[in-house]
Amino acid sequence: PTSVITPAPSATPAPGGIDHLLISEVAADPSAQGSWFEIYNPTAQSISLNDVSVRVRSKQLNAPSTYALSGVIDAQAYLVVAANSEALAPKKSAQLQYIGNHQDSPLWGVDGALELLRNGQSIDFVRFGNDQTYTAKGWQGVSAAALSGAAAMVRSQDSDSAADWRLVPFATPAGRNDVASDARDDDKDGIPSSAKLPGGSY
Repeated sequence: PTSVITPAPSATPAPGGIDHLLISEVAADPSAQGSWFEIYNPTAQSISLNDVSVRVRSKQLNAPSTYALSGVIDAQAYLVVAANSEALAPKKSAQLQYIGNHQDSPLWGVDGALELLRNGQSIDFVRFGNDQTYTAKGWQGVSAAALSGAAAMVRSQDSDSAADWRLVPFATPAGRNDVASDARDDDKDGIPSSAKLPGGSY
């Protein structure tokens, strides 16, 4: 029988009026070995990260810790921020940088919370699963879904609530978050079947 493939949704939008960085994707890390998340710049200008930091639970300290970012994120570009548990961080690039070290590295599993700050002031926040962290950013209502059974969760709007987020079976680090929540891999090649349709991407 012919397979019915759900078309992929549009990528993370640049909603009118948003003038700050957004947390756009959070990868699942059930084994606590490689936590990473993604930042999106929805504006028409590049944004400096030299006064931006991330607050998230530390694996070693078992408490929230703050990690500094650096460099620049280009207009309408994505940046992956990954946990580093080594003494020295690997070299960063325009699309990837590492935070933490062997004494203090960020960690989450199916539950967690992430906050972006500029000069110590909250600019974006997400809470998921059973995490009960609160922040001045003003998260509204319940947490987003736990990351159990998913590759990642991606963002589609900016209302500071669980409604912004959906779980997806394929992660898209530093790329368009355009995988459908029910995407399948019919030929088991690691690529969503929807990405092979005309106009599809991954």
